[in-house]
Amino acid sequence: MRKNLLFVLSLLVISTAGAQSIQLLDANSNVVNGDTLTFTHYMDTLIRQADFKHDEFVAIVNSTTSDTMDIDLIREEIDIIEGSADYYCWGTQCLLARLAGTRKEWQAFDPVKTNPQDTAGGSAPLSIYLAPRGNDGVALFKYTFTDLDDRTGNNIASVYVRWVILDTTVYSEPVMLFNEKPRKFSDFGDSISRKTVFNIDTLVINDVLNGSSNLSPLFEREVNFNVFNATGNTLQLDMIREEVATIPRSGDYFLWNGVTTNEVKAGVSQTVAANNPVTVQPRLVANNDFSIKLYLQTDSAGGTAIYKYSYTDVNDPTKTGSLVVKWNVEYVTSINEAKLNNSFAIYPNPAEKITTMSFSKEMNFTSQEILLFNMLGEQISTTTLRKGAKIYELNVEGLPKGIYFVNVIADGARLSSEKLIVK
Repeated sequence: MRKNLLFVLSLLVISTAGAQSIQLLDANSNVVNGDTLTFTHYMDTLIRQADFKHDEFVAIVNSTTSDTMDIDLIREEIDIIEGSADYYCWGTQCLLARLAGTRKEWQAFDPVKTNPQDTAGGSAPLSIYLAPRGNDGVALFKYTFTDLDDRTGNNIASVYVRWVILDTTVYSEPVMLFNEKPRKFSDFGDSISRKTVFNIDTLVINDVLNGSSNLSPLFEREVNFNVFNATGNTLQLDMIREEVATIPRSGDYFLWNGVTTNEVKAGVSQTVAANNPVTVQPRLVANNDFSIKLYLQTDSAGGTAIYKYSYTDVNDPTKTGSLVVKWNVEYVTSINEAKLNNSFAIYPNPAEKITTMSFSKEMNFTSQEILLFNMLGEQISTTTLRKGAKIYELNVEGLPKGIYFVNVIADGARLSSEKLIVK
């Protein structure tokens, strides 16, 4: 900020007598102490070398009439884009980039001597940079300017900078479903950096009915995927269930946006909406603070139910994304109760390399196998289990992170199934 602007700045400072001793002014000479400035950038996430820069986005003014200040800069991470990096210039130096999450608070230790009614400059004037490194999302930083010679704690001012990095990738649908969660969720937004598309895919769920089941067994699944607004507009997304095929005398319902719908008997209503839409800003996730759960109630009859679940803008039904759930309920008659009573536990769960299966009884069937399925119902591996086994160590090292289902098969029939999370 050029020195010939100081006359204008001093007029503003006089009008704000009694305010903070350090005043932060934007390009329009507005005081932005404590405010959040938002910078939005678009990029192709395939280009990993894009750096975004804002230099002298605020003027740092010593608003006193007699006190000279040594003003230093402290940068603090509030929210990050996983895999990104940031850096800044202040005083006489430009600091080397830091990977997100490795240095929450970062001080320049290069104070700029600033005379009364003057702006802090230095030979390396204030510049901030963000290097997304192929990741999109939202990051929030706090920049604090403080007088190192001040003993009262009054000569200090902060401003927040919100970086919004939008992916210019052309998405195939207005509403995209991704089967991997981003790093974490927050009030400021989310990074969709590992985009594994789930649209129109079929999720297969396998469950078992047996002689010990009650007359109305209830099956429940928590499904883990993100419902993502891929448009440039705000959407009101609701969840809609459509019957494709049903199990006779069954019923189903689901949970969306923290509210569970009423059970609907098979054949009564082909389409059911949650009627509980979520406001989703452009390029952000709808279900960032709640799970999606599916429920199927049967009456001890096996079969296959198929449902289509859509996530649709209530104001424009063309803006939608969907997936199909195939729910196989197997009625087991080929093995006796002794087999059905043999269950197993998995620990640790989540697992990273090795997880241990502990059986309630020794496994002594004619043939016995361990089958591993992913969320799409695809079989990942088959392992023959030795006779007499009471425990088994299952190696999951190298598998992609996500949810899997471990099935134990005895004499050609499924004994039991457990969910396993690989981290």
